[in-house]
This record gives sequence, C-alpha cells and structure tokens, in this order.
Amino acid sequence: MARVPRHRHRQLPRHIAQGIQSDLRGKPQVNSGAGAYIESDSLSGPYGQINLRYSYSLDERTRFGFGVSLARSEPQENHFRYLEGRVSADISRNFSNHGNIGLFGSFTTRGYDDFFPATNLVRQDETVIFGASYSPRSFEIYGSRPRLSCQNEQNSSNIALYEYETTDCGITFERSF
Repeated sequence: MARVPRHRHRQLPRHIAQGIQSDLRGKPQVNSGAGAYIESDSLSGPYGQINLRYSYSLDERTRFGFGVSLARSEPQENHFRYLEGRVSADISRNFSNHGNIGLFGSFTTRGYDDFFPATNLVRQDETVIFGASYSPRSFEIYGSRPRLSCQNEQNSSNIALYEYETTDCGITFERSF
C-alpha cells in the first residue's frame, strides 16, 4: 500500500496573522440566475457571475479596495451571449472635521460569442468608469448621512451603435446601525 504524504502547513506568527485578519476584509460572491425580458425573449437566458473583493486600511483614515469579477450570460440569441471580465479599485479618506472623500474606478471588457447581425464583426466592448464621492461628517437628516457621488462612464465598441459616454451624479442617504 502506498503511503500518502502529509501536507505541511506553515503559519504566520500569531501577531502578524491577527493584524492581517483584523485589517483585510474579503468578500467572495457567486451570483447566478436567469434573466427574463418581458418584451424580448432573445435576451432571456441564464447568467452567472463570480466576484472577489478585498479592502484594507492603509492608515487610520485611509481605506483601499480592489476587486475582480467574471461573468457569463447565455441568452437565446448567440450574438447576445458574452463573457465579461472586470477589475475595480477604490480609495477613501476620512477627514476628521469635514467628512469622507472617495475615488473609484473600473475597467470592463466584454466579448460576445457570435457575429453581430448584418455585419461580419463579433462584438467587443470595453467600459471605463471613474468617479468620486463625498459624505459630510456633520450633516444628517433623520439620522442618515448624505453621500454625493459623480461618475463618468465611457463604453467603446466595435459596433458603433453601442458606443456611448455618460456622466451621472446622485445623492444617497446612508445610515449605520
């Protein structure tokens, strides 16, 4: 009978491991389902996504986060089926007397499976998003703090119909419990 080797585990010293665990926050996620479009059966079909997101403190007032995701959509029409990859990053800093300021961005690439109708092109899209947010420290409405944010999104595609640029600003209210 062959002997199965034991695995050896190496551990970080306790004080280093505790520092990493208390500082690094990870959030793996798997999403799946099926999209159903009321007006268009050709867009309906299964969808799956895997997200990995981590954030950690750079110092007492600054937090940095980054993430990657992979998604697959398989609607009925082949030219709408795609594989998507995304990387994202954000940083926020707390200014004691003024509030929290954040910067964020992402890059997404999406490749489609089949030729786009009436062309000899397989659609390829790239999306770049960047933005900023601000949450004042001393301003509250019924216990909730407003967060102002603006983002710019640019989508490049080899199919001109899908090229666009948008700038969106909004306000959300956040409440901690």
